[in-house]
Amino acid sequence: CKEWIEPLQQRCNRRCSGGETQCAFHLQPATEQFICKFCSALIVGEKAHTRHTEFKCETRKRQLALQAQPYWREDVNLHDNEAPGNTTEAPTPEPATRVDLWSHNIADFLLDYLSQNSEPLSLDIAVSPLRSQCTAEGGPGPSWPSGVPFSKHHLPQQDSLIGHTLTALGRVQTGNVQSCVFELGAGKARLSHLLHHALSLQSDTESNLSVEKYFVVDHGSFRHCSKPGAKSQGDTRIELFERFAMDLKDFYAGEVPFLKQHAHVIPLCLAKHPCGAATDMAIRCMKDLKQKTVIGIIAPCCHHRCSWETYCGKEWLINHGVNKVDFNVLARLCSWGTTLPNSNDESLTDSTSTLKELATALGTYKSDIQTPDNARQLEPRQKQLIGRLCKRVLNGGRAWYMKQCGFAVSTCQFVSCGLTPENNLMVATRAQDASASSVA
Repeated sequence: CKEWIEPLQQRCNRRCSGGETQCAFHLQPATEQFICKFCSALIVGEKAHTRHTEFKCETRKRQLALQAQPYWREDVNLHDNEAPGNTTEAPTPEPATRVDLWSHNIADFLLDYLSQNSEPLSLDIAVSPLRSQCTAEGGPGPSWPSGVPFSKHHLPQQDSLIGHTLTALGRVQTGNVQSCVFELGAGKARLSHLLHHALSLQSDTESNLSVEKYFVVDHGSFRHCSKPGAKSQGDTRIELFERFAMDLKDFYAGEVPFLKQHAHVIPLCLAKHPCGAATDMAIRCMKDLKQKTVIGIIAPCCHHRCSWETYCGKEWLINHGVNKVDFNVLARLCSWGTTLPNSNDESLTDSTSTLKELATALGTYKSDIQTPDNARQLEPRQKQLIGRLCKRVLNGGRAWYMKQCGFAVSTCQFVSCGLTPENNLMVATRAQDASASSVA
């Protein structure tokens, strides 16, 4: 059947009977055709549709069971009601019209930001015990965890992120205090699996770091997910991993039963490349944790997909004279840092020389605003540097927001730009003895 189904935006794939051009569903009158809003099933007849929705739809049953949980709160991580200029409405899609990327306000704002933040982000490549699991040729060793595929491209990123995680845990975890990990936007949870493996390798050394539980949050449920298994505690076996198949915008981490039963546990929020607004949702999720000590390890991604409604550093931008229109330009400019050719050029990694190039690039950008498209002099490398600066600006607003919530925040590059252009990392710690740190 080739009938077009408008709500699903696709053609019907049901088989037709011999000689028919439509399936049994589309042969019925339009008044008898129904589509389940929960599972998108095609149903003939109003009574059958009502019976399916109320009693048979497994997707609706799972949604109702999830909404009955204490950690489900609709749109809790979408926005802050106390933020100026905020709206309680859900984020609306941007219009399809082209956004003009040449703005005097953005040029002046970026030049002012660069003058106040003239130091490059440090390149801090941490090392974890995962390195010892590789052969001399760079392949997986015999003790590499079987549930995690090996990737030479992702290994340096995973290794550095886990190294920063272990360092942050080592600063706050003392004595017999346990930790738990929330991997937000986890996908198949391979990063948590590798962290668990790295901690098991440290158990034979003088380190006493340990994680009691891993909570994996992602709106999808995936096949072949990483799951190390369970641990023994007396005569019982306790599952190490618990998956919450729900949207991050509805996840209220402060009401997870495990945290209420273990009041002194240290929660650690881990997020590798959550896209766009998911980074802001992860930060708000971390803010809502009620424990005195909280750690956040967040490597943001896809800044061009951020929205004004969900961005958590909105107040910081407003204080610097940036409105919604300017924000849309700023977000679009971020794509210059990742989508242009040679975005993985090693020389684009932040350094003193690239900041000097950046100052020249911003001057060219400002002079090109009144120039026709075919006469602009801004080169691709200069666009890449400006795009990377815009990413740093948006991360700076997020870091400001976390500082307002009581976190000490540091930002760095956890790998070189040659591996991934999304190489910025924010490490946040909220503790009684945490001292505020400067935000780049």
